[in-house]
Amino acid sequence: MRVLLAHSDRHSSAVLRDALSREGFKVDRVFNEVELFEQSAETKYDIILLVVPLMPPSFGLNALKTLRTMGYPGSIVSLFDGDDKTEMIQALNHGSDDCLAQPFSFAELVARLRAHGRRQNLGSNYRDNTLRVSPFEVDVLKREVRRGNHFIRLTRLEFELLVQFIRRPGHVLSTNVLVESVGLSTVGDCANTVSVHIKNLRSKIDVRGKNSFIRTERGCGYALNA
Repeated sequence: MRVLLAHSDRHSSAVLRDALSREGFKVDRVFNEVELFEQSAETKYDIILLVVPLMPPSFGLNALKTLRTMGYPGSIVSLFDGDDKTEMIQALNHGSDDCLAQPFSFAELVARLRAHGRRQNLGSNYRDNTLRVSPFEVDVLKREVRRGNHFIRLTRLEFELLVQFIRRPGHVLSTNVLVESVGLSTVGDCANTVSVHIKNLRSKIDVRGKNSFIRTERGCGYALNA
């Protein structure tokens, strides 16, 4: 699995790179946002590991937003100094797929990175590469979503959430089912994390002035209105 480590501290970055390399990851490093954007555009990475320290020079929420605007399709895992839940939720809203607070368990970090890598390969397990539930058409191998003639750009987790709903249209999927199915981050409580990603997904797939394609069943979960 190829990882791009974005860390402004060269010494700490080298320590983390060496530890991840011993676990079998191929790790490249960048030390500022310019290098981050250039490297991620030139090379295909499975995961970007973004370290967000409290003191500048640092990688911040704007870096996350820019990566997604540039079209980076892989997973982004953000590491924070401290456990400010508000800041972590902001990171999820800006395009991060997962967050960990420092100090963290290295074993947990490795497990999360491997989980993200496994889920990126789920598309190859579908017999039919294209899923269709009006008005959506989803190519699980190309990771493309269309609503009619309109292509919709989603983050990895948003895409996997939509796939779960389209595979079971009308079925109410609980928070626990969604967490286990797509590997949602469990920053704070699970329900809050799920609601953040559902809100982001709705903002991209819904049509202004019409009912949301994803309805909320209070106390039960969410379902796709097809």
